[in-house]
Amino acid sequence: MLGQLTNAIRNAFGTRAAPPQTGLVTMCEAPEELPAPISLPGTGPSPTTAAHPAKAAEAPKPSAPVATAVGLAAGAAVAAALSFLAPTDDLTDDEVEEVARGIRCDPAMLLAIAEVESAGKARIADGRITILYEAHIFDRETGGRFRGAKDRHGVALSVKSWDRSLYGKAGAHQYERLEDAMKLDRAAALRSCSWGPHQIMGFHAESVGCRDVEAFVTRMGRSTEDQLDTLADLLTANKIDRHLRAKDFVAIARAYNGPR
Repeated sequence: MLGQLTNAIRNAFGTRAAPPQTGLVTMCEAPEELPAPISLPGTGPSPTTAAHPAKAAEAPKPSAPVATAVGLAAGAAVAAALSFLAPTDDLTDDEVEEVARGIRCDPAMLLAIAEVESAGKARIADGRITILYEAHIFDRETGGRFRGAKDRHGVALSVKSWDRSLYGKAGAHQYERLEDAMKLDRAAALRSCSWGPHQIMGFHAESVGCRDVEAFVTRMGRSTEDQLDTLADLLTANKIDRHLRAKDFVAIARAYNGPR
């Protein structure tokens, strides 16, 4: 059943010509290389979510703010560090079924979305959350102020229209682009990446109940159940859950990733 649903969603998603300017989520390929392990700072404060108040109450107390090694804009105040570390736990069948019951859909539909978006990978080889940096979204988030800016490899960080050639390799390379964009505008850069196994865009932070994008990123790194809860919040906030219940794969693809 999961294989059939995955193929159906993948085929529907494949009808799109390109990631949209305003779509909910963008695709992410599996890593092409294994980067060397790195040492990362501790996590920042946990988010407060409107959709899951009980989970917010159970969240661990935030650690003291520390200076992060990457991504601070020149002259900006030091913000709470983000480790970007992915959860190390694996989803259980009970957790998937509980979230599926909450939005009244087949549990396999939730698993199929993760399989299509990131081959089910919640983390890259060095332990960080799977991401994909979107230069056209960064351009939109910053009003085009940084067109012409390039990353450490000489590739554009901000462009008006989507361009597949800008992606480069998956995995650690996406964090290099994120870090370089964060030096220009930290929040906009975080909002311009898709995060986790379901590749949810950072600009949806508030719509999934987080106070800001930093809280969203922290939530995505807290547990795989939090990642699935975030997907459920996104689906319900944007009324995509009804398409999952109907197993209308074309409508799911159109709503989840934008129109053709």
